[in-house]
Amino acid sequence: MNLRVPSLTLTAALGAMNCGEPSAPVNPDAAVVADAMRDAGPSAPTAASIMFAPGAKLSAGNYLLFNDWSKDPNVVWAVAINDVGGARTELFRANRVWSLGTKADGSAMLFAAHDDQQEAHFGVTLGDSIQNTFLFDAATQQARAVAWGNINDECHTFTTDGLAAFVCRRYDFTSAGTFSGWRLAKVRLSDGVAEYVRAEQTRDFELSPQPLRNQRLLFELRGKPPASNSAIYVRDLTSGVETKVFDQASRPVLAPDGHHIAMLNHADGRKLYIADLDAPTAPLRMVPATAGAADVVWAPDGNSLYYTVFDSANSCDHIERIDLLGTPAPERLRDCVNHNHEFITKMFWITVP
Repeated sequence: MNLRVPSLTLTAALGAMNCGEPSAPVNPDAAVVADAMRDAGPSAPTAASIMFAPGAKLSAGNYLLFNDWSKDPNVVWAVAINDVGGARTELFRANRVWSLGTKADGSAMLFAAHDDQQEAHFGVTLGDSIQNTFLFDAATQQARAVAWGNINDECHTFTTDGLAAFVCRRYDFTSAGTFSGWRLAKVRLSDGVAEYVRAEQTRDFELSPQPLRNQRLLFELRGKPPASNSAIYVRDLTSGVETKVFDQASRPVLAPDGHHIAMLNHADGRKLYIADLDAPTAPLRMVPATAGAADVVWAPDGNSLYYTVFDSANSCDHIERIDLLGTPAPERLRDCVNHNHEFITKMFWITVP
């Protein structure tokens, strides 16, 4: 990633944003809390139970991959990176693909799908509270359940070895619509056995897990409503020691270089900023993206950002790009009004070999 181009302007960091001081874990004696978390209940859901249907295989190339919530079953699409506003290829569809995670080469994808029998299984009637984790294999075009029960998994992120995934997990839903926690869990993909990353607490939501070098994990703590505070932390997965690196910030997205992040700066109107985890007290760089920039994706060379912008009047999401070299300015690549009113919650760059 090149952030040292002379024409780039780094804005001064707001004092409240820069932290970098270690903070004790919620429970230093419980850095990892093991828990099978496979609730007694229904047997494994099937691909048929979530209305899963495979689409087409992708040829070699670079693609933006995104889900579309505009109809049910939801669809996962891919568009060629050199023609984001062009034709889309359907990869698969399923009932309620809200959360989505993918390997960089697109060979496997994790997604959350709704249990449409949640009332019969758990007495839960509120919306689509129960969201089980499925794994889609691009080579076989098949999907299988990985983790299921009285849970709702989001923030799906593969571990660096691809054998497990980090998720944000809500669990123990009740008929009244309440649930216990919103916690980071590490789920083994071979059998769905999971362990919590942090000790149980009710103060904050644990979100945006992303593995870093040297057995560290980047994540966000967001205040449980009515609280509105958000901060970004790095946790040493071996020692359990946590460091708050940026206060009043949310939705961190790790850059390809492994230490820069894109994030929303709450101290400046939730605008999009770039920060350096290796230098948390250094000035932050404001990215002049369109107001309301949401899901953010880095290009593999680190020189541009792709992001969604929600169009509230039309209830759909545009896709835009910022070139970080030269004089950055938003470039709309896909206008949702002209493209089936796509409602996007997750987007990824994949490179199919």
